[in-house]
Amino acid sequence: MTAATDPGESAYQLHRLTQKYAQQIPALTLRVNGPSYVHAEVYHPERLLRMNKSGDLVSVVALHGSGEVVGHCRFTGLRDSRLAGALQRWSCPSTAITIC
Repeated sequence: MTAATDPGESAYQLHRLTQKYAQQIPALTLRVNGPSYVHAEVYHPERLLRMNKSGDLVSVVALHGSGEVVGHCRFTGLRDSRLAGALQRWSCPSTAITIC
């Protein structure tokens, strides 16, 4: 993991969606967007996993050092060959990011 260099910075890791992380997405979405977010699959971990497996979506989660999912980004029309570039554009300059 890349360590944050400033005490005010946060260190996060970006991971592809897994069963474990998918289970945390509904609660995160409820906290951030409430119960009526337009992309209903984020409230249903199995549907989100199925869409990732089929390639309809590429989901990436941001993990806090504690292992908690603190962010979710869904890409559409994106295959693995373009994923690394998209993740680099998604990162914030004030945050240390490690892509796993």
